[in-house]
Amino acid sequence: MAQPALPAITGRIGDIETRLQGMAAEWNRLRQDYETTQSNKEEASINGTNAEYLKARKAFIKAENALNQMIENARREVEIPQHEQGQVTFGSVDSRLRTAVEAGARLATRYIHAALLPKVDVAYRPYLRPAYRDGVIRMDASAPESKIMHEITHGTEVQNPAVLAAALSFLRYRAGTEQPKLLSKLTGDQKHRADEYAYEDQFGACGGDHYMGKDCGGKGTELLTRGIERLHANPVEFMQNDPEYFRFILQTLQQP
Repeated sequence: MAQPALPAITGRIGDIETRLQGMAAEWNRLRQDYETTQSNKEEASINGTNAEYLKARKAFIKAENALNQMIENARREVEIPQHEQGQVTFGSVDSRLRTAVEAGARLATRYIHAALLPKVDVAYRPYLRPAYRDGVIRMDASAPESKIMHEITHGTEVQNPAVLAAALSFLRYRAGTEQPKLLSKLTGDQKHRADEYAYEDQFGACGGDHYMGKDCGGKGTELLTRGIERLHANPVEFMQNDPEYFRFILQTLQQP
């Protein structure tokens, strides 16, 4: 199947790709340092003296901090310029959730164009993972900010018909002639319900996961929600391992 039509690549998005490509060598070096020092720390914790362990732990922390700083630098390259960032519009918000939901909203505004940010209500739902439905995010105060960003992005998809159409088109393109399969079989995780299906494609092979290809019956996707999480987690890794998905996220979420 031919690749679906996407918004034109603006100069800014082309520049982002160029700058991230320039960071790829540093990312690979820092990732290797992180993995090596992590292995050394684990080995020292088992077979080393206390002094050897402390030395290995110090080296690991240094490598971890350098890697995290590099990832944050990459996030700054892909985020919406601060003077152009908008705000998520909140209606009713349970007071117990205000701090958590505002943290998630700050993440969303880093990566979603101001014109595409949704209006949502936020209701308290204890113990279960956050979920978006009919304009309401249901969650508890322990929800990670990246998961709240995920649910806000569902709002962006559902409330902007052009965004939803683009996501469905991209999912059909990636699926090709493939038929959806049970998520529980694709993932080996029985937490997925018997009515949850996904297209396998190459999401997992390209550094993502099978949930990205979930078939939501044409009412939505998990492409943008999981894609924005991956963009925030590590833009360089995302661009390196699944460049067309990476570009789709930027083109769809960062242009009105």
